Amino acid sequence: MSWWTFSDIFEEEGFPTVEFTNIYGLMTKSGIPKPGWRGFQLLAGAGDKRVPVTVKEHKGGDGVVDEEPHIATTAYQHSRSSSAESAAVGAPPPTCLQGGMQGGDIHVANMTIAAAAAWCTKDSKCGGFVATGQYPTSCSAASTVYEMHFKDTWGAAHPDADPMLTSWTVGSAPPSPSPPGPAPPSNVPLISAFATVNSTSTDVGAGAGAGGSGGRSPLLSTLRLYLGFWSVVASGIAPPANRTISVTVATTMSLPDLAAAAAAAAATTGGDGAVVDGVDGVDGVGVNSVATTATVWRIDSLNASPLAAWEAMGSPAVPSKEQLASLIAASVVHPEKVGATLTYNRETTVAHMDGDHMVEVAATLSVEMMPNAAVMVTF
Repeated sequence: MSWWTFSDIFEEEGFPTVEFTNIYGLMTKSGIPKPGWRGFQLLAGAGDKRVPVTVKEHKGGDGVVDEEPHIATTAYQHSRSSSAESAAVGAPPPTCLQGGMQGGDIHVANMTIAAAAAWCTKDSKCGGFVATGQYPTSCSAASTVYEMHFKDTWGAAHPDADPMLTSWTVGSAPPSPSPPGPAPPSNVPLISAFATVNSTSTDVGAGAGAGGSGGRSPLLSTLRLYLGFWSVVASGIAPPANRTISVTVATTMSLPDLAAAAAAAAATTGGDGAVVDGVDGVDGVGVNSVATTATVWRIDSLNASPLAAWEAMGSPAVPSKEQLASLIAASVVHPEKVGATLTYNRETTVAHMDGDHMVEVAATLSVEMMPNAAVMVTF
């Protein structure tokens, strides 16, 4: 897996003039990690073996939708003209402004103002375009061909006061007479999920979160569950509401670790935990459940979001030393504890490990997620 680029400082864009510019580096010019950087940090803990995952989306009035195991994703098709310079009939004329726009280019081409406006109105991501030229003379140079630098809607909303540049913002094009791409139905899956274990690990620490059990369950202790809630960003499509995701991951666990998890749950809740049979601490009949905890690591607009912290500061172009420290701290992914359930059948012994019987275990939990969020869960 790779990413382009590691930093916002690279030759195609030059040196950024402000801290957050919507360039696609993993960190800002001052080294503030962005959510993508933190996402790679979480992925660094993934194991060497995939395990099955089942996802259910709780959608309130829409009911519950069962997802496919492993990964469930949905992509939407957006119609786009095959000719970038075809006329956008009925589109409002571009608004000419002094100065440029922040952020990276989504497209660069030599065009007239009218051709650039037609291209931009046909692209759902485009918010405007910039050229080198003296304002306001450039505004009326209809026959002049400029090197146009097209910007997304974020860049168009963040002007750059460069007197040597002229920029144009465009409105949305009217509906195309050609058949549009399929609209997203209300019940499509937007959740992606995968889980891994480290099958070769021997340094497993506390096992099922029960305070340590001698390293008997490498699979559960190294289990990593990764979830994504992907929202379509497009004109006319309202963002989805938060969703509660129920996830079940299949793995294996030793009986002593399962007994330790039951004891820890009993100590926490004051209950009896799992039924104890006096031999290895776990009931030997039928299907049983043990309450435990899982740790959730979130990346969304409210968590590990230095951009939100920067905007709350007033969007300083050059943050102070103290502000940089605060922004780096705002980028950190913090853990939170949630309840989980380990469901097992004592009779489904699948292997032996250091003399311990291993049983199939289904780890289940529910996580509320915001749109465009990533989550890692550990046990």
